[in-house]
Amino acid sequence: MKLERRQFIRLAASAAILPALSLRRAVAQPLPNPAGVAAPSASERAAMAQVARAFMEKYDVAGLSFAVGYAGEIVHRDAFGVADRERNEAITPMHLFRIASVSKTITSATIFGLIEQGRLKLADKVFGSGGITGTD
Repeated sequence: MKLERRQFIRLAASAAILPALSLRRAVAQPLPNPAGVAAPSASERAAMAQVARAFMEKYDVAGLSFAVGYAGEIVHRDAFGVADRERNEAITPMHLFRIASVSKTITSATIFGLIEQGRLKLADKVFGSGGITGTD
């Protein structure tokens, strides 16, 4: 499975930004118990590993980690590669990464995608009275 950089960024933006960008106040509903969510199967873990390793090889990435969340809880996490090439230190899901300003690009792409879908206007107010997120 080959994952292009642009596709990866879209997936990452959707996974990271959209849940945090609430466009309407949600009606409170009971959430399913994350403990009841089955762990990924061996074939699902292998498929995720294949995508991760292909991305790392294509873009010369030393290491990466990811987490899958459901109902506000992390239900699966994994890591690939090394945290430090010189010391050959294996990376773990607990390592922290510097993302610098990449989040600005992801946020911008997501916002303009929402504008194209008609779910957001460029002039919409985000914070404060009358804002999408209200005064919280």
